[in-house]
Order: sequence, then C-alpha cells, then structure tokens
Amino acid sequence: MVDFVESFLKLGAAIPPAARLVSEADRREYFLSLSGAKYGHFRCGRGLTELRETEFSRLHELIYLDHTGSALYPASYIGEVCDLLQQEVFGNPHTISSCSRKSQANVERARQKVLEFFSTDDDNYDVIFTSSATQALRIVGESFPWDKRSVFGYTFENHTSVLGLRSYAASAGARVASLNNHNLVALLSGQENPLTCHDSSLDAEGGASDGWSLFAFPAEENFSGRRLPVSMVQHLRKVLDSKWKILVDAASWAGHSPLSLAARECQPDYVVVSFYKICGFPTSLGALLCRRPTPPPLPHSVPLASNHCSVGAGQLLRKRFVGGGSVLHVSAAPSAVASLKELPERFEDGTVDFIGLTCLPIGLRKIQELSMEAIHDHCIALAQYLAAVLDGLRHSTGVPAVVLYGAHNRITSAMAQGPIVTFNVVDSGGRYVGLNRVLDVFSARGIQVRGGMLCNAGACLSEVGIPEPAFEDFIRSSRSVPHEAGSSSVRAVPSPTPSASGAVEVVTEEGCGTEVRIGGLPLGAIRVSVGYYNTFEDVDAVYSAIE
Repeated sequence: MVDFVESFLKLGAAIPPAARLVSEADRREYFLSLSGAKYGHFRCGRGLTELRETEFSRLHELIYLDHTGSALYPASYIGEVCDLLQQEVFGNPHTISSCSRKSQANVERARQKVLEFFSTDDDNYDVIFTSSATQALRIVGESFPWDKRSVFGYTFENHTSVLGLRSYAASAGARVASLNNHNLVALLSGQENPLTCHDSSLDAEGGASDGWSLFAFPAEENFSGRRLPVSMVQHLRKVLDSKWKILVDAASWAGHSPLSLAARECQPDYVVVSFYKICGFPTSLGALLCRRPTPPPLPHSVPLASNHCSVGAGQLLRKRFVGGGSVLHVSAAPSAVASLKELPERFEDGTVDFIGLTCLPIGLRKIQELSMEAIHDHCIALAQYLAAVLDGLRHSTGVPAVVLYGAHNRITSAMAQGPIVTFNVVDSGGRYVGLNRVLDVFSARGIQVRGGMLCNAGACLSEVGIPEPAFEDFIRSSRSVPHEAGSSSVRAVPSPTPSASGAVEVVTEEGCGTEVRIGGLPLGAIRVSVGYYNTFEDVDAVYSAIE
C-alpha cells in the first residue's frame, strides 16, 4: 500500500530538463538516446514510415497532435468498412428477418471483441453499448440507487461528464465529496476516511436503506495526462466497505495504453470508454462495462473481500427511462407496467448503432495488429522527449519559456504520466502568452492541438494554481463580466497561488476561444496529445514553433 501511494500520488525525484539543443539533428540524437528502442516498433512488422505512407498519407500537410480529442482512423480500416457496407445488407436488429439476424450477430460479435480487447470475458463483465463515454456515465448517474446514506466520492481532477453524476446523487440526499491528492493519500494509507456519510444517525435505521455509494476516478485525466492506474481499485477495496462501487473513466487511457481487466482484484465495477478515441471511427460509439457478480466463496475457504462481488454492478442499476429496444413488453396505460430485457440490452434504449458495431471489430483488430503495448511505448517516448525539451527552453534572460503541467518530472513518468504534454507559453518578461496567439502560430504551421480548460476544470485549476473559490466567483459573475480589450500577453503574478479574490480579466472573447485570467493566471492551457501515427518530426515541430 505504501509503495503504491508513493509511486503514484507523491512527488518522485526530478528528471533534469534537456539542455537547449540548437539543431534538429542534435535533438533527434537526444531523442533516440532517451527512448529510440521504443519508437516506431509495432508488432505487425510495419515501420512507422510505411504506416504513414499507406495509412495516413492524408497527413502530408498536417501535424495532428490531438489524439486524446479523437484518434485518427487508418485508411485500410475505412477501406474494409466501405467494402463490407457495399456488399452486405444489414437490417434493424429488433426483428427476425435474415438481414436483422445478421445485425444481431454483429452486435454480439462486437461485444465479444470489446471484452477480448480489454482482456476479459462475459463471465466478468456485461458490455452496454452507448453513444459515448458521457452517455455511459449518465446511465450510471440516473440508475445508481442513491439515497440519504449514499456517498458519491470522486477525485478532484475528473472530466466534466463525471462531475455530472453529482446532481443525481445530491437530488437523492446523498453526500458528495471530492478528494484532492492529499485526501486520496490519507484514504489509501488508512489515515482517515473523508468519504463518510454526512448523517450518522441514519445508521440506526438498520435496513431502511441500502446505502450504496460510488467512487469515481480517471485512469488518466485528460487535461495534463496524470495517471491513477486501474490497479488502484484493489487498494480502494481494502479501505472502503462492501457497499462501495468503483467507477473508472478509461476514455483517455484506452486511446493509447493497454487496459487489462483480467485480474479480478483490480476490476472496477464500472468502466466507461469511447471507441473513437481508440480507433477513430465510428464517432458515435462508447461502452459501459459493468462487473458481474462472482460466486460466493466455497465452504471452509477464506474469502478475499477485495475480489468478491456479491451484487453485480449492472444488476444494481435501477432502470428509470424505458425506451424501445430495452423492453420485452410495456403497457400503454398510466400504470406503465413493463417487462424489461436482461442485461446488457436493458440499458440499450432505442436502436443501437448496428452499422457502427458491425464496423467496430475491424477497427479494434487494426489496433491489436500494432499491439497496444507497442503503441503505448511509442507514444510515451514522443511525449517524454517533447516535455524534456520544452522544460529546458529558456529566454535569453533566463526566464523559462514554458510552464509545463503534469508529472513529466517523475522517475516513474511512464506509470504516472500519459502521452500528453500540456503547457502555457511565457514571454521573456514572465508574462503568459495568450492561448489564441499560440494556437494561431501552431495553426499557421499546420500543427493541430487543443487549447482551453479541456473539459476538466478540476485538473486545470490544480495544475495552473487557481483556487476553486476564485473560479466559483468567476462562474457566478461570468454573465455580467463585460468584455475588456486586452493584449495577448498578461503579466503573471509572482505568487503561484493568487488570492481567492484575484481579479478576473477577459483577454479575448470568441465563444469557445474566450480567454480568461484569474488572479493573473490563465484559465486553460495548450494540450499536445500523441498517437501511434505521430513521428519525431511532429512533436519536434511544436518545439520549433515555440523556440
């Protein structure tokens, strides 16, 4: 337990930044000395150059570095999809015609392929297909049996869609608690439990309520790429009682790293994913994986509390909305009597994307041919290089040119940090350069990256150093904040943590491109996220653009 906490939640020894390397040849040599053995070596035997020429020739004038936003699909994947759809006829799976039976078989084949992709099977998990990871989270929020004895706990650095579960919990009277790293260390080490029910008098009610609770964390948060690996589940089970279920948002992690659900002790109760972040197509498919119950321990055996799951995660969910496809029979009378289908179809309201699910196994096969392990190593190598050279970039005055976020300076970098490099640019006077100005420079060079809060307010505030009270004040007053003309550079305050009453300045106001400073600190950052199709030249172009 102590080793786990120290490895993933506490600061490790720093890795020194790279010295400034003037020529591209010097930088390439430095890159290969760091991790060249892991660069571009995929299981299929195809080199990176061949992969780019045959599968991603459309990138010849673009540098695409937004893999966490959406993966790119290989050309051969779309070629196979087009051939299949032009040769076959697929019908709505909710009937018994031959075309429909074909679609039904394809949907079930996709379920099995998803289970195989995550190294598990239908003895361990149900796969509920959704339109996205967000919809998967909404199903959990709407259907979880919240009550006054429930607690919804989550790490502070969670995606906006995970935060959406709070309203469902709170409306049922449950306690909502967010944990920062200090709280998480205290919980995992057994020092204290910040996830206790807010009303201990309810314990006297005995069986009046189930009191089921839920804890959610991202395997990899999508702002800076910091990681809390799925193996943390087994440590949480040791400090939380059997009335807790654990949800892992694996949407960012699964896009470039192997996710194995094989070890029973490390299996979350709920896992959410989006498939376009893995293989690029289709963009309307996600999944909610629900852990199935395990048989009770045999007589005279010693039960392992962390392994045993007496109530399946999917069975625990209480269906509220009844839509076509999820019921066997439903009355039209006000009494609304319905006979629901079994899992997983019970939560697949409407018609599933049977065309997309017919295509999905092809896309997952394309990724498996490369090997997720090789993809992970390749992406990590590129991200570690970029972080190192950006961290070493200085102005002639000695002022750092980049403020880097995440855990790139950790010895356990590949374990604690995903292939995401998030940063802000600073000028020679210590002023933050406006996000839109940086994005304009990148765009002019064909570099496609993401900028802003990146749908993760908690991680953004934690990394940049903006206090939550100051941000909440900004939200409350945001509708009345007038537009103020500002330069593209705003001087950074000397202290890394401004006061809660820090002044708000609107630098530019352009819808999604609106830039805000709170207490002199930027409300957002630039994110570079690496995919298996990216090259040394791609990430080095980011360095050159800033230099």
